[in-house]
Amino acid sequence: MKEKPFNSEQLIYLEELLSHQEKHLESKLSGFSVNDLDMQSVFRLERNRLKIAYRLLGLMSFIALVLAIVLISILPLQKTEHHFVDFLNQDKHYAIIQRADKSISSNEALARSLIGAYVLNRESINRIDDKSRYELVRLQSSSKVWQRFEDLIKAQNSIYAQSHLEREVHIVNIAIYQQDNNPIASVSIAAKLLNENKLVYEKRYKIVLSYLFDTPDFDYASMPKNPTGFKITRYSITEIAPISRND
Repeated sequence: MKEKPFNSEQLIYLEELLSHQEKHLESKLSGFSVNDLDMQSVFRLERNRLKIAYRLLGLMSFIALVLAIVLISILPLQKTEHHFVDFLNQDKHYAIIQRADKSISSNEALARSLIGAYVLNRESINRIDDKSRYELVRLQSSSKVWQRFEDLIKAQNSIYAQSHLEREVHIVNIAIYQQDNNPIASVSIAAKLLNENKLVYEKRYKIVLSYLFDTPDFDYASMPKNPTGFKITRYSITEIAPISRND
């Protein structure tokens, strides 16, 4: 049996069908390629996000390390500053507070207090605590100044060697001034010499001295006996005039 050939309408239909199938296949193929492209973009975006996250993590770790170093360097957070507290005397009910650093040399009130205490320790004689006071004088004197005072104490004809004599000393005035950029003090005192509690005489003296502050290094484990570093470098005493005499 012989097959009949396609007519024109059938051919047109077949062509349209093939054309439709081709378009459908092309759309499928293009859909697959677009999906593949989207997946690659997603993977690339995730990789970029991971890189950014790792970089941020590294930056935060570095900042944390720097902050830890800074925190350690400023420890302890509570700073202790050492100060000197000096009560002038029993007649003046206030104190001098001075930070224990190099600025101590500019505190005139503290210098007056130290000068007054030095003069009283050196010139007073009560036969009770003389040795302890003279030790303070030694610590606050240059070697030359102390040597002269020590020779005076040991001299047989000095009042320091006469056990029956005592001397009461009172500070009248302390004046501080500068000479060639060196601090100088002029001290006026009134002294009563007693022989077995009987007044021998009362005199006024003028003392001229130079001083400096050789502040020691502190470790605060053992406080030095002369923490201010106050030191007398020159000392001269002159009698002004007798006030009274008891024969």
